[in-house]
Amino acid sequence: KDNEDYLPDTSVIGITKTMRTFANSVLEPNKTARINALQRDTFEDYYNLKNLEEQVAIAKENVAINEKLLSNTQLMYQVGKASKLDLNNAESGLNTAKDNYRAALDGLNALKMAFNMTMDYPLMQNIKFTTEIEEVKLPETTLDKAIESALANRLELKKAAYDLQMAELNFNNYVAYPRNSSAYLKAKVGVLGAQMANNMSSKQIEMDVRMKYASMNTAYEKVQTSKKAVADMEESAKIVKLQYEYGMTTITTLQQTNLGLTNSKIALANALLEYNLAVKDFELAQGVGVTAATITSAQ
Repeated sequence: KDNEDYLPDTSVIGITKTMRTFANSVLEPNKTARINALQRDTFEDYYNLKNLEEQVAIAKENVAINEKLLSNTQLMYQVGKASKLDLNNAESGLNTAKDNYRAALDGLNALKMAFNMTMDYPLMQNIKFTTEIEEVKLPETTLDKAIESALANRLELKKAAYDLQMAELNFNNYVAYPRNSSAYLKAKVGVLGAQMANNMSSKQIEMDVRMKYASMNTAYEKVQTSKKAVADMEESAKIVKLQYEYGMTTITTLQQTNLGLTNSKIALANALLEYNLAVKDFELAQGVGVTAATITSAQ
């Protein structure tokens, strides 16, 4: 009888065993999820930098266009084919293009320093971009297959099932308590909450995959329309440039067309960034995910 006083509580044994079993089962998946999260964040940081570098290049190209426009306008002014107002507008357009270029360059330099801090590099280390932002291939995985894979792998589902198991083990410690006691009610509410979370978890994962799939396809279509917009604006810019040189349109119209071309190129760069990130998110959603499962004890 004396030895019975030293026997461990069987509820503690069950809880400890459940925690240990779950911890072992998610050890490798948790490692993968943390790596996924780190890679995804680094991927986004790097391509944000690359995107801004592209915008700097576009702004620099716009400066060159406006320099050429000013040079042509000066020649046309000398022979009486352009007005003083045209000349002033060309000079103003060049100054604006230079201001935009300097602002883009300042933004890029600031983002480079932030990236260096994140990566624990020297603050002013020069970063050389070796990977271009190119349109990645649209995944061939069907939505149904992606959902099926996610439901088989995502750590959120395993965590929800574990939380329910722990809540039920915890509740077993209070089943003999009065039904109106605070301890019993708290444990009972814990079970009900865990049951609800566990029941909803599969729907939440399915919704997450569906939303990421839709976002990816929307982003893909945006890239296609953005590429078409750039091609159309390039053609328009050539036509309007010829019209201006032959005195068939104003310099204001030409400047507006050039600005439209610049903006369409920036829009395409942003669309490519958004699409590539959406593809990455859709792919990660089908595996263990990017959130590690925490090991919680019974309350």
